[in-house]
Amino acid sequence: MHIYIYDSFLANRKYESTIAKIETRLTDLGLNGKIIRLGLLQSLGDSIKNEIKKGAKTIVAVGGNELLHKCINSVMSFYTEYNAATFVPVAFIPINAKDSSIANTLGIPIGVDACNVLSARRIEHMDLAKINDAYFLCEALITTEATNIKVNENYSIEISEIGVIAIINLANDFTLPAGYKSSAQDGKLEFCIKTKKSNGFLSIGNKENIPSLFSFDELIVENKKN
Repeated sequence: MHIYIYDSFLANRKYESTIAKIETRLTDLGLNGKIIRLGLLQSLGDSIKNEIKKGAKTIVAVGGNELLHKCINSVMSFYTEYNAATFVPVAFIPINAKDSSIANTLGIPIGVDACNVLSARRIEHMDLAKINDAYFLCEALITTEATNIKVNENYSIEISEIGVIAIINLANDFTLPAGYKSSAQDGKLEFCIKTKKSNGFLSIGNKENIPSLFSFDELIVENKKN
């Protein structure tokens, strides 16, 4: 059974028409399922864990990027806690383009047309990145100033310039240097450094002005100011 997790902002009346169209289309496609409407006091993690125990086949995030990541983390938390071997897929029905940039990256249309993608029942296996105890699908940004980076325990980089370090699994909101691509299906993560001083990408150890993009399995980031 499909479990549809509705983001809390969908309680706003302006989304009534959009949700009605989505629910009608899901019914037409034979994709009916249980709807869980999130409230301020409702635990998403507990709700998803309970539904997986009951036999949920797919968790569908209906909302934006933040809800999608919360659903991913809740599913991963379940499998970590119960040491389960088979994962329940997480799907996405984005409601508006402003809060759903990941949909564009994944090629999922906004609104009711996303139901057709769900209907295709095509499952893609994608890598997840983990920072501390949280998983993310796309990227994480960390300030560079007073930051030391240890890459795969082989070498370290210390950066004094102000800017950001982008830890990238799948490039989404962060724009990579020209000519570079990322993939969430290659078993690798990348990081690159963008400084405010030059308003561009930092080139480390390169004679030419070529942005540095590093691949890694494990990265330790230490910041003396945070």
